[in-house]
Amino acid sequence: METELMTLESDLHAWELVPCEPWMHILPSTWAICLKRFPNGLAKKFKAHFCVRGDMQVEGVDFFETWAPAVQWSTVCSMMILATHMNLISAHADITAAFVHAPLGPDEHIYVRQPAGFHCDGDLVFKLKKSVYDLHQSSRNFLDYLSDHLVALGLSPSSLDPCLFVGSSLVAVVYVDDILIYAKSDSEIASLISNLQAAGICIHHEGTAEGFLSVDIVRTSTSSGHCITLLRSGLTKWIIEAVGLCSSLSTPIGTPAVTHCFLKMPMVLPLLILSIMLLSLGCSFISVVTPTPTLPSQVTNVPATLFTPHVIMNSLSFASVAISKALPTKGSS
Repeated sequence: METELMTLESDLHAWELVPCEPWMHILPSTWAICLKRFPNGLAKKFKAHFCVRGDMQVEGVDFFETWAPAVQWSTVCSMMILATHMNLISAHADITAAFVHAPLGPDEHIYVRQPAGFHCDGDLVFKLKKSVYDLHQSSRNFLDYLSDHLVALGLSPSSLDPCLFVGSSLVAVVYVDDILIYAKSDSEIASLISNLQAAGICIHHEGTAEGFLSVDIVRTSTSSGHCITLLRSGLTKWIIEAVGLCSSLSTPIGTPAVTHCFLKMPMVLPLLILSIMLLSLGCSFISVVTPTPTLPSQVTNVPATLFTPHVIMNSLSFASVAISKALPTKGSS
């Protein structure tokens, strides 16, 4: 947290301290803590973001325009296919405190309370100069800011997806505050990253684009061409353990299911008939034993109340349990 605040204040100059005035609309601050993982599920790094309670902003006072495009998943999938077909090298570039790089508009005046535990002396508040996380306009301001720098480096936004930038030797996909880069050589990727760093953007190379998407890609060459295999073994294992479906708590079974298998239900039909008979017998018994002279209306209503959805579902549940017990095991015919 200390590193985050130091970066925002000293390196990015995200705000300035001003005296608190009664007329100010002051927003509270909060923290967002997250854990990034490798594709195999292991912890990669912890991150802490200083955020503003954007849900308490007032339209026309704290923000005006908020719409910002997000990359289409069809674009990401298409780039993975092209990278395999054209044997491209991929890279994931992470921008530290990405949204804070974008300045606020001249008509945007936003005041934020200092975070608890890091309060400076005096009745002072932050007057923001940059788009801190969780503001309504942060995504829009950052995309405009990054787009201007990418266009200045010779990349053009696609008319089909404004988050896709195409250059003469590489392609960049802006995914919120990350960039997925595809090129023919590592030198072209390194050149783009170094040019963005020279422009004042805190960007660094983190790994492959597939690793950012938590996907392991295995490339193989066959006689018919190139083949890729997408693996998410780490995420799959983590989900299985999280929901309690690991081998120590359950019985695994192969998929797909056994084919050419006939269901045997030797006792299902008799048990189903027996449950219906018991239900009918119970209705008749209650109708007979209920005294008729004093409560004639209740006598006629008793059998009807037994045929409620709850009672019927209990009977069907009893039958379904019998059916499940009659299902064949693997290897039965």
